[in-house]
Amino acid sequence: MSFPSRWQFDPGTTLAMTLEICGTGERARVEGVVAGCEKAGEMLWSVTVLFLETPVGLGKICNSKLEIRGDLSGAPVGPAR
Repeated sequence: MSFPSRWQFDPGTTLAMTLEICGTGERARVEGVVAGCEKAGEMLWSVTVLFLETPVGLGKICNSKLEIRGDLSGAPVGPAR
């Protein structure tokens, strides 16, 4: 998963996050490891996180068939799988 951030993280950093599907209020707590962090603008970073295990509750979110925003512009990239 990639997301924009105002913070820069070192590769290997473990992050605990709460993911929320826009418009539904559904949330899942997840932990992931930073695989990369690239400068995307002034004071903006593109953070790529890998999940080593399937996060609890993520299956429900992935089956919601809602759009996932996959780039820094916020443009939809297609339905969840």
